[in-house]
Amino acid sequence: MDITRSEFWVIATLVVGTLAIVVPFAVYLVQQQSRNAQFFHECAKSLFSGNPIEQSTAAILLRGFLRRPRRKFLYMPDYTREAKNLMVELLRKPISVGLQKTIADGFSYAGNLKGQEIQYVNMVNALIKPEYRVKFESTENGFLKFIYKRRRLSMRKADFFHAVLQECSINNVDAKGAIFFCAILNRTSFKNCILEKANFVNSNVKDVRFDQDCKLEGACFDEAVGLDSATIRIAGDQDPHPILEYLDEKGVFHSEGVPDEKRYKPRIKTINLFVSKLGTLDSTQRKQFDSTIAALKKLGNVDIQKIEREQYQNVSQLTDVSTHLEKCDGCVILAFGYLNVVNGFIHEHVEGEDRKEIKNKLYSSPWLHIEAALANGMQMPCLIIYDKDLCRDGMFENNIINSDKNMCAFPYSDTMSVEDKIKMRQWFGLVQEYHYDKTKREKKEK
Repeated sequence: MDITRSEFWVIATLVVGTLAIVVPFAVYLVQQQSRNAQFFHECAKSLFSGNPIEQSTAAILLRGFLRRPRRKFLYMPDYTREAKNLMVELLRKPISVGLQKTIADGFSYAGNLKGQEIQYVNMVNALIKPEYRVKFESTENGFLKFIYKRRRLSMRKADFFHAVLQECSINNVDAKGAIFFCAILNRTSFKNCILEKANFVNSNVKDVRFDQDCKLEGACFDEAVGLDSATIRIAGDQDPHPILEYLDEKGVFHSEGVPDEKRYKPRIKTINLFVSKLGTLDSTQRKQFDSTIAALKKLGNVDIQKIEREQYQNVSQLTDVSTHLEKCDGCVILAFGYLNVVNGFIHEHVEGEDRKEIKNKLYSSPWLHIEAALANGMQMPCLIIYDKDLCRDGMFENNIINSDKNMCAFPYSDTMSVEDKIKMRQWFGLVQEYHYDKTKREKKEK
């Protein structure tokens, strides 16, 4: 069919007009995508800066990436997965208390955390409270009214393995089938949460409160620590009830209650810790030793094992130490000062860079390095508490400690910092896991 000249100009005008509208809009979308990508990378970079204000600002801005973009026209960049993984990774690192709480609280703004791996994170004092959303409800007169209803955050089958969730407030969360295996939940409050078939096996639930219509049907608390102090508030009853009243012989929760003769009987488990120390301690070191032992015993049902100087064998000392270690679940090395070099040399008779002068350096006993190496060879969790002036050589070098997930170290202080307490609790979680695996192996062998 022939097209007249006037028709041609009409079609050309329409095409040019359409392009004049579409092309600028497409360019705008591309530029917007580029700006979003640049903003995300700048936000992530700021989180690792040394400026606390810049870090906190970036942690708050990161919450904006936790929701999927609503516009689906053409292509909109989605950074939800990257934002969640970045938050989890940061919470696994030793960061300041303020930044840690800001990041942990940010999970409240996530659209969905279903199946999210949140292992080994530090979420102490976190507040998980999803934001309100607008809903419509019809009235008797047929009109619609706005109501604000707090949405429920999905954490179904999320993995909180060895997470530190101490003193948290967790509200309106659907954590059905979530894994809290070996998690530390001391003094945490759950409100209006769905925790059916959740796995609390071997976790620490001391003074945990399940309030306001928490659903726990089928949740397993077998071998959990502190069950005698955990409580649940039943609908229509003002007083909290011990959670042990609702656990069967296998530690599984039943909302209708369990008869006395079929209730769960907590098994008292003792965790043995081998403490490696100097053979002779001065008065200051003795006080440091006593305060450290007291802090370790607060972690749980702990029994301290050590070898005093007079108990060392004259022969086969390594075999004797290894035998003691095999009976334990974790090793604590108190690396206090042993040798103070005021002035000396390393490789005094060697020329070049290997010859180094030493002035006022403090070293610990070589036996502490040996015992730390033996415990590490058994893949046993090791906690090194060292003198702040100690020369970090041998097994106490940062590159050795930081490369092994079973090793943890921090300097001794009369007043232990919050970060060091968190490190100690996380290390104790590894000890519990080691104890659990060893017990399971022993049962198989029997």
